[in-house]
Amino acid sequence: AEDREKILRWYIGKCQKEFADCGYENLELGGFYWMNEAVIWEKDDSHIIAEVADIVHDMGSYFMWIPYYTANRYFLGYEMGFDFVNMQPNVVFDLDSPLWRFDSTAMLTKYNKMSVEIEHTRQAMSDIAFARNYMLYLYYGEVYGYIDSIHVYYNDRDNISAMGFSDDPLCRLQYDATYHFAKGTLDVTPDTKEKAVFDAAANDIFTANLNPEKDYDSPSLTDAVHRRLA
Repeated sequence: AEDREKILRWYIGKCQKEFADCGYENLELGGFYWMNEAVIWEKDDSHIIAEVADIVHDMGSYFMWIPYYTANRYFLGYEMGFDFVNMQPNVVFDLDSPLWRFDSTAMLTKYNKMSVEIEHTRQAMSDIAFARNYMLYLYYGEVYGYIDSIHVYYNDRDNISAMGFSDDPLCRLQYDATYHFAKGTLDVTPDTKEKAVFDAAANDIFTANLNPEKDYDSPSLTDAVHRRLA
């Protein structure tokens, strides 16, 4: 334990110094992240987490954890010394993931005073089905309120940056929605389309077809979400 503390203090101090030496104007090193996404079953490491938390706090930083969905002891994060705990819904990577996972994640995290990680996958940059899964993270963030809590993002590689420089409509859709989510200005109210107005004769059955790919200028957040829910 004594050697572990020495190593940790050396490493944390080195990170803090090197970051400060870079002189970033728009970034700050807010804290440190515990890599294991669950407390180890076979060998309970919660006491080690608590020791690390004490050292991180003593050196003036925050300590954060992002457990996977219902990971072992996810609800004891604050008792172990973490300052922020965000649960992974683990939906964006699997098109067969049930949508109730968002409801469950939102309720569990709210009850335990946690928040939700926003996860993105490279596949969402070119596949509308994966993109819709991602957009649901943002949609439910507004619906359940975790848009107003602490934000953490799983970015795969440089996904968000790449989409920000992309001219592809699907990438721009996700980037712009993520921007507004991060700023707290995301609006998930269904968009109105002035052109979707029809004249119908009284007492006659009226039928018409609306082709989203043809009649919409570009897909919106709520377009993508509601097609996915359908």
